[in-house]
Amino acid sequence: MSSQLEQINISLFNLLKELDELPADAQAADELVLLLHTQMEERQTLVNELLVKPVYDGLASELSKQIDLTNSLSVMSTKVMNKRKELLNKRRSNKKKINVYEYIDSNR
Repeated sequence: MSSQLEQINISLFNLLKELDELPADAQAADELVLLLHTQMEERQTLVNELLVKPVYDGLASELSKQIDLTNSLSVMSTKVMNKRKELLNKRRSNKKKINVYEYIDSNR
């Protein structure tokens, strides 16, 4: 399971990186967000399974590692979300400006 959890963690970081690099209006963003959500749920299931396992050597370090990764994912996802909101707000603002200019131009 640890291998599967590591693969999901890597995939989540890659998905967040891809989302961070995409333009706000990219069609692929919706698919990436859906995949991100699905993999986040899968990760949560695997971490929950890790929590109910009997205590063994290395469990504490594994749980500590997952907490650190969770915190990193949280910080990175917040950063991506804020950037995407900013891009969408800029897009809306630019669209409004264009509409105003078009309106002014049509009244000439």
